[in-house]
Amino acid sequence: MGTFVNIRETLKAMQTDPATTGDPIKREFVCDGEFLTANLSILEESGDALHTQKGHDELVLVLEGEIDFRVGEETRRVRPGDLVFIPKDTIHGPILGDGGRFAALSVFAPFFDRKQKNIEWQRDKAR
Repeated sequence: MGTFVNIRETLKAMQTDPATTGDPIKREFVCDGEFLTANLSILEESGDALHTQKGHDELVLVLEGEIDFRVGEETRRVRPGDLVFIPKDTIHGPILGDGGRFAALSVFAPFFDRKQKNIEWQRDKAR
């Protein structure tokens, strides 16, 4: 992690953080501060990646893909350049069609401690 990050280069050479290997959304964390964390994320598996973060607000900047994105009970079509705000403890996530790809920059506040279980996946609740 550095002070300056080239998003395009980082996406091309993305190294999935070991803490997210089993998740539908693959993430590479690009900065950690005292009060916030940012990561690049990629989704290539079709279906939804709905989840909740009980302790974090999140901003998502869409970088690649035109997909449906759900926040709470609302679903909208998003495309590169769109910014989505997700309040903590709100179900949300991308819904990807077959053959699609979604990439985004996410900023979490407060700091996202990867040693903790921060994310509850909807698919795990169904089991």
